[in-house]
Amino acid sequence: MDSYSSEDFQRDASHCVGLIDRYGSNYKFATRMFPRDMRVATYILYAFLRYTDEIVDEIDPDKTGGQRYQELDNWYSDVALGIQAQSPIARAYAYIANQYHFENEWTDAFLWAMKQDLTKETYQTYQATETYMFGSAVVVGYMMTNIIGFDDSVEADVVFSHARALGEAMQLANFLRDIKEDYLDRNRVYLPQEDLQTYGITINDLLGETYSEQAQDFMKNSIAKCRVLFEHANEGVNYLGPAGRPAVAASSMAYERVLDLIEKNNFVSDPKKCRVSRWHKLYFLLKAYLMKA
Repeated sequence: MDSYSSEDFQRDASHCVGLIDRYGSNYKFATRMFPRDMRVATYILYAFLRYTDEIVDEIDPDKTGGQRYQELDNWYSDVALGIQAQSPIARAYAYIANQYHFENEWTDAFLWAMKQDLTKETYQTYQATETYMFGSAVVVGYMMTNIIGFDDSVEADVVFSHARALGEAMQLANFLRDIKEDYLDRNRVYLPQEDLQTYGITINDLLGETYSEQAQDFMKNSIAKCRVLFEHANEGVNYLGPAGRPAVAASSMAYERVLDLIEKNNFVSDPKKCRVSRWHKLYFLLKAYLMKA
């Protein structure tokens, strides 16, 4: 990294913080109590993830899937150049990836998952959905685990098993909340087809304002699975560095709140009714910091 000065990094990092200001105000609030280096690294990671997601779903809505796929390939070709990349986001990401020892396969898995969103509409088994979640969410948990740091008296495999559970739990909670948006807006069904078939339902049974008994049972079972993941994830929070624990704990509480809201809505998925309020996010963050104290 000799050819990439601290001034270069600060300039590129400032560009990434600008994306946080534009898209991630709640994210920025949750991490504002991080030590400076940890906070900046987290903002850069968010900018990298968000920009990639924008290529897939948001930038220039008139582009075809094939054009987005090509743009995604071009983006990752730039990312592969590291500090020599054209994009300030890619350069800053390369810097923190080296500083915090990200595995190359984590970035590759994330790219693979984003490509799935352009080429795949359904997942037949939970294992297939789980593989997607590894790239879309779990590796992000691994990256944040390295940024925050963890107790070196604990085996890394143990710490990362909890990070994996949290990534899967958060992603699954999103899937359960956003069933309608994912299908109607993007023609995607992340929930395993064989699980739907077990309950004798299809995606169409999960799009209405009320659910049949079978559809409700499916949601109940899916929520129960998700809560088991959260339980395992939460057991590992204390292994993380003290400065990062409150934000992780608060995030876990907020996503578990999504499950509560679905239950209160008679197990009906509704992205508007089941979105966590800003007040609750503030409450969870305060609660997490008080738990730390």
